[in-house]
Amino acid sequence: MPPRKTLFAVLMVVGFSAELHAQAPVAAPPLARYPGIRTQFNQSLSQALSNEQRLALYRQTVAQGGNSGRPMLMRMFGNFQPGSFNLSPTTPGLSTTVRGLASDNANYVKGHARTLRYAMSLQGDARFNVAGLNRPRVNSAGRTDADIVFRHQSTGLQVRMEVKNMTPASQRANLQNIQRQILKMAQDARMTGEMQVWANRQNVLPEVRAFAERHGIRVEERLRTGNTNVRPGDRSFQDFASGLDKELRLQAKLTAMAGSVKAGMGAYLAYQAIRQLEGDVSSFAGTHGDWLRIGEHGSTLLAGGGFGSAGAAQLARQIPALANSARLVSLRKWGGRLGVAGTVLAEGFLVGQYLSGDLTERQFWHGQASLGGGLAGGAAGGFVGFKAGALTGGAIGSCFGPAGTAIGAGIGGTIGAIGGGVGGGYAGAHFAGRGVESVYRLQDAEQQESYAQFLLSHYQQR
Repeated sequence: MPPRKTLFAVLMVVGFSAELHAQAPVAAPPLARYPGIRTQFNQSLSQALSNEQRLALYRQTVAQGGNSGRPMLMRMFGNFQPGSFNLSPTTPGLSTTVRGLASDNANYVKGHARTLRYAMSLQGDARFNVAGLNRPRVNSAGRTDADIVFRHQSTGLQVRMEVKNMTPASQRANLQNIQRQILKMAQDARMTGEMQVWANRQNVLPEVRAFAERHGIRVEERLRTGNTNVRPGDRSFQDFASGLDKELRLQAKLTAMAGSVKAGMGAYLAYQAIRQLEGDVSSFAGTHGDWLRIGEHGSTLLAGGGFGSAGAAQLARQIPALANSARLVSLRKWGGRLGVAGTVLAEGFLVGQYLSGDLTERQFWHGQASLGGGLAGGAAGGFVGFKAGALTGGAIGSCFGPAGTAIGAGIGGTIGAIGGGVGGGYAGAHFAGRGVESVYRLQDAEQQESYAQFLLSHYQQR
């Protein structure tokens, strides 16, 4: 090959190689930043022993994020300075949320940032206290997580909040997923007694709202934390918090009223059943009627125990420290069911005695009136007793501070409901029974008058 051609060939190979070398870095995909940040964050978090060290790690992590950076750190979280950032650095789940702010997924970062902003707004309101973020939940409907869990300070009631930023089109495309999450939230509410809130930054489809409200889930739309970006139709976070405060206070009052009614009814039924069972045992002769009477009064005792325990559980939840006790929620549910079952059984035994001839019509209706009057009187007496006991207990407890007021009111209300239930039930049964007796005495008098008139006319004709 001539020297000139050889030189030309060499230059072509060198140029082609240089072109390949120059294109290689451009064609390679950018390296993901988050895996390294996540590993470093987890290692540093395990070594952070003080709040200051945790906050420094939070600043560093958010500043490194490709979709967060220093602008988000300063604008949304006040550089995690104690004066601007009001959450405790050790709040359960907070570290997970902050770590997610460094994600390579922009939507993931926005969701975590919004959750953190909502949590800061709640913590900044003296009426609430944030208990945790991104808390895992497992129930019969499946696995889920609670974006924000916070507590109402005056009642102790807990709220679970899901934070969303879904357009109407996205909601329509993911309707089944949204409904599945709402069903999980509804099951969570039945298990924990928490209020459940599904909050979206944008408009909510009517079908989503209807499905949620049908299952007892509160829906909020166009929720905004700032004051400068609130437009017509938006819901400011302050208005949301004020509405939630009123609803939780009302819920606590209704729970207390229902609890006092159940406790009053239960106390009367149990008291009356024990007295009647003592008489049944002392005069027991083994007859069919004796067994039916024991069945009736034993069922009444079962109903009284069920209603009483359910009511006591509801009243105990008025103490802020016990407001979210899962055991009390379960006791309220199963106690109420037991009370209903006992009442139905007692009624069945009473009807059985009448049909078998062990009770006259007069005795049957006397028993019905006494049972109904006792239940009504016990309910009314329990409510009045609860109010009086709560006022007295709260006054005594106030000597030990605000916490003592709530505890004293809860204890006093429970004692008052039981005492008022027994007294009111006894009075209701007594007067209802007297009413039935008055009706039958009137009928007896009318029958005697008719019989006397019949005899008089009969002998006069002779």
